[in-house]
Amino acid sequence: MDEKYPFRYLEAFESLDNAVRLLLFEKKLTVPGLMLLFCNIDIYAGWSRPAEKPDVTRSDFISWVESYLLPGSSLECSGRELYGARCGLLHALSNESSLSRNDGVRELIFVNNAENLPAIKYMIRDAGRELELKVVVVQQLWEAFHRGTREFLEKLENDPVKAKLFEARGGKRLISIINDEDVEYRNLLSKKS
Repeated sequence: MDEKYPFRYLEAFESLDNAVRLLLFEKKLTVPGLMLLFCNIDIYAGWSRPAEKPDVTRSDFISWVESYLLPGSSLECSGRELYGARCGLLHALSNESSLSRNDGVRELIFVNNAENLPAIKYMIRDAGRELELKVVVVQQLWEAFHRGTREFLEKLENDPVKAKLFEARGGKRLISIINDEDVEYRNLLSKKS
């Protein structure tokens, strides 16, 4: 991968992964960690969208989640449910979203400790809300995301058409985090749109 894609992409992927890991597991800041994790999924969804689509949409997010994050994971939720959780968290700091209010999509409750899962599921069942709520273990979501990103990047390496699209889209990114001594940074800034 290092030879095929500019270092700045790999550095950005690594820094995003490290930031999510730091927030979720070292600092135990679950809400900001989940917010950044959902933003990262948005980024990957944007990079995987079809060439004819200039902007990332809900369907791209759901498609990426269902193609890369959910397969092979232990998560018991859907791409729509994760998108609803993303919207609720990022837009209202809530587990409720328009998808849960209007489209019958279950709200997701995120827990840090898998050992608490049986008790939380019992409380949900006891409250009669098992059709409305689903529990997701944060560690399992992180592991599924991390595995999904590796799979996405491996597929990208083996698909010249998608790799070229990635490079074309990538040229418009990351200029704000590159060291000002970097010649490529200056070149990107000097380009006319």
